[in-house]
Amino acid sequence: MSSIRSGTVITSWSTTQPGGSNHYNVAYDIWFNRTPSTGGQPDGAELMVWLNRHGPVYPAGSLVASDISAGGRNYHVYLRRWHWNTITYLMTTSATSVRHLDLWPLVAYAVSRGYIQDSWYLISVESGFELWRGGAGLATNSFSVKVAGGGPP
Repeated sequence: MSSIRSGTVITSWSTTQPGGSNHYNVAYDIWFNRTPSTGGQPDGAELMVWLNRHGPVYPAGSLVASDISAGGRNYHVYLRRWHWNTITYLMTTSATSVRHLDLWPLVAYAVSRGYIQDSWYLISVESGFELWRGGAGLATNSFSVKVAGGGPP
């Protein structure tokens, strides 16, 4: 974590979200581990970025902050503490796509609150839909993650 800076982990994602009677959320899952190992279940934290939700679905945990600004976007922040921390950023303005989303402001906010430790390792960036009902027509049109650097500052 200590080598991640602004501009070192950038992602873009374009989706199709038909709405209708479907119940779902559109989310990034970003996993952190206490060691650099990628085998087994991560044991540090799960940072989720919800682009959108449709129907009566909300992030797990409790709302811990409203309308925080990070990287030029506004979010509501939810926290669930259990086997690992799940930190969820719900965009206050729903989106079907993001371009050049810098993960650093979101990670830095979580580190500053003690939800993620600076000594942990970012091991995975995933994206997808969590379907709660229906799901016909949901699609990822494009997805990319760019990781630059990685060495000490």
